[in-house]
Amino acid sequence: MWKMETVKLVRRKRWLAIIPAFLVASLLRIDSISAYEQLDVNVWDGIFGTFFHYVYFRFIILLLFVFLATDSISGDISSKWTYLTLSRCSNRSQWWLSKVASIYTAALIYSTVGVLIVFLVSLTQLPYGGTLSAFATNPPDLFKAIGTYVIPKNMNPFVLTGQLVLYTSFALGTFCLIPVFLSMIIPKTHIGPTVSLVWIFVSQFFQNNHVYMRLDIMPRLLYGAFFYPDALVSFSLNSSLIYLLIVAVGFSCAGIYLVRKADF
Repeated sequence: MWKMETVKLVRRKRWLAIIPAFLVASLLRIDSISAYEQLDVNVWDGIFGTFFHYVYFRFIILLLFVFLATDSISGDISSKWTYLTLSRCSNRSQWWLSKVASIYTAALIYSTVGVLIVFLVSLTQLPYGGTLSAFATNPPDLFKAIGTYVIPKNMNPFVLTGQLVLYTSFALGTFCLIPVFLSMIIPKTHIGPTVSLVWIFVSQFFQNNHVYMRLDIMPRLLYGAFFYPDALVSFSLNSSLIYLLIVAVGFSCAGIYLVRKADF
C-alpha cells in the first residue's frame, strides 16, 4: 500500500517542476556569491548556500514540495480514488499511515533529487573541492555582519550533505502532515499551498518575537539554521529533532482518529 501511494504521488508530471525550480534557486545563489570575486568558494557553497538560505528554502524548496505533495488526500477524495484504496486496506488506520509513509518517502526523493540538481549546476559554475571552502568555514567580516552560515572546519562536506538530505526530508514531510491533515477536514486541493504560504508570511512577520519563534515550526525546518551563529533565536539540533518528532507523531495519531470518523 505504501509503495503504491508513493509511486502515485511522485509519478505525476508536476514533479518535473523540480528541475527548473532548483535550477533557478541554485543559479541565483551562485550568482550572488560569484559577484564577490575575492571569495574563496567551491562547489559545496552552491549546495549549502542554496539549502541554508531562508528565502530560497521557504519560498522555493518548501512551497514547491507543499504543492507537489499536500493534495494526496484531497485529490483522492475528489477523484473517488479513496473508495478504491480503502477497500484494499484492512482498516482505515493502515490507509492513513500509508499516506504518511508515502509523504516522507516523497520528501526523501525530492530532497535527494534537489541536492543532485544543485550539485550538478554548481559543478558548472564553481570549482570542485574535496573539502569545505574558506568562505563556508570562515566567511569575511562583511558576510558575518549581514548574517551568514559558518560551518566547522572539521566537517566532511559529503557527510554534511547526507545529513542535510535526511534532515530536510524529515522536516518537509513533517510540515506537510499539517496541511494534509487539514485537507481531510477541508477537502480542497488549494488548502495546502494556501495554509503554507500564509504560515510563511506570519512567521516572517513575527521573526523578531522570541516567544513565537520558539513555538513556531517554521524556523526549525531549515537545517542551515544550526550554522547561523548570530541568529536572533537559536535552536539545538537535538531539540529540533524532538520537536519535529512530536509534531509528526501528534498529527499521525490525530489523523488516525479523524480518518476513523470521516465519512469518505
